[in-house]
Amino acid sequence: MVFIVSGIMLGMQHVVKIHNGSASVKADASLKDIDLKKGITWVHTVANTELELEGIRKLFGFHKLSIEDCVDKRQQPKVEVHDKYVLVILKDPDLQSKVIIDQIAFFVSKNYLVTVANRELPEVTHVIDKFKKGEVGRSASPDFIAYQILDNIVDSYFPIMDGLEDEIEVIEKDILNEPTKKDIPIKISKLKRKFLSVRKITWPAREVFSTLAKSDVPYFLPENRVYYRDVHDHMILIIDMLETYRDEVSSILESYLSALSNNLNSVMKVLTVIATIFMPITFIASLYGMNFQNGGALNMPETYWEWGYPFVLTLILTISLSMVLYFRRKGWL
Repeated sequence: MVFIVSGIMLGMQHVVKIHNGSASVKADASLKDIDLKKGITWVHTVANTELELEGIRKLFGFHKLSIEDCVDKRQQPKVEVHDKYVLVILKDPDLQSKVIIDQIAFFVSKNYLVTVANRELPEVTHVIDKFKKGEVGRSASPDFIAYQILDNIVDSYFPIMDGLEDEIEVIEKDILNEPTKKDIPIKISKLKRKFLSVRKITWPAREVFSTLAKSDVPYFLPENRVYYRDVHDHMILIIDMLETYRDEVSSILESYLSALSNNLNSVMKVLTVIATIFMPITFIASLYGMNFQNGGALNMPETYWEWGYPFVLTLILTISLSMVLYFRRKGWL
């Protein structure tokens, strides 16, 4: 069975119509052209304010609080069941110099799907392109279309995890090669913040997919739950990777502190050896530096000895070299 697919772009808005067994694409349509009584309708829009969604809210009869959740980027991933639709909110991370967290909301009903994102997401564009090419199968129900997007979003987590793993390896090499580099603590701090950002959205997302895969959620067909179970399994794998990498970051911090401590110990060791070598030198120099007058019961005959000065220098050099050789034999140098 083949579906009609009409893709309409209104600014940053797309409308996909699935109906009647053939595929075509129409441009320059509007929301007024949508007939919710025929076939399956998917509307995707980009919005950051409630005002931008007022037309869609009135057309589909969405609750104002649902619209508010769509544009509130502080909203956690969740599933919310309403009388006429199910609201699903999920985060879409993007790894750059820091983790950028985008948000997308799904309004799933019997004969329509509305998706609202804070910006154009490649995961959504990819699904729209599949419709245009006729690559979506006959199970293109609203919940199955939502699955296609959600699956793309979850798959996008894996390159992010690979990128974070690469950053871990770079920091580990820096610690082994140059533990005193000043930017290492900064790199570790930034990496920890990235992991924290991803972790804050993955655990709630796991609960979302668990609900969609196992619970009797309205408008989500039983035959499509197997797809959501697959996405749920992928999310569990991502969380396991995240926890493993987070432990590695903690180990990196311990390794850095240990390397820093070892380096400090090496420096203190050298300084201690130098100070120890100079102790007898200081004693000899201070002894012969005392200004006793000639005569009396105690005097320093070396002071008036012709070879006194060379003798003292030779004594200092001999003691210093003997101590260095002794330290080397003990493995302290």
